[in-house]
Amino acid sequence: MKKQFFFSVGLVVITGGFLLVWDSPPESFLRPQTGKVDKLPSADSYMMNITSYKFSKDGDKQFSLKSSKMSFFNKKSQLILEKPILVAKQMVDESGELNVTANSGSLSKETQIFEFTGQVNASWETTAGRTLLTSGRLTYSVPSSTAKAYDGVQLKTPQAEITGKTLSVDFQTEIFAIESSVRAIYEPI
Repeated sequence: MKKQFFFSVGLVVITGGFLLVWDSPPESFLRPQTGKVDKLPSADSYMMNITSYKFSKDGDKQFSLKSSKMSFFNKKSQLILEKPILVAKQMVDESGELNVTANSGSLSKETQIFEFTGQVNASWETTAGRTLLTSGRLTYSVPSSTAKAYDGVQLKTPQAEITGKTLSVDFQTEIFAIESSVRAIYEPI
């Protein structure tokens, strides 16, 4: 009698286990995926190989912007750029221009601030001559004509070569501030 009872209980357990496995969806036997990337938000509009111009209220050209691809996100009021090239008019010297190239960038429509990332190269004219800047990341404010560079900065002027971690530039006053781990070679004219 004991054998039949254990045999019956074993048969019920095996049959129950088989039915449980049979009725389970295949996903329940897979390991959960870690690091799964959520779907990126889709842009409201895309443009390829474009050139765009921004003018002031007086009709003066503030900047021109070229990009291999632009994606506009309406809810965020943000423009995402691939391979951007910015040419902005300087406030101090009307004939001078700020030229910026980078791997990618973005523009906030509300604040009019550009953020460039990946092999950022910038150049502009100062009273001393042409200045070249290389950095990992750069922000440029159109309304205030100021820029900040991060992630390692190298600045070359006709008189000096300076490296540091961050840089702030006010193009109106031509004041530069380089912070943290500053190294410079200065050669007076």
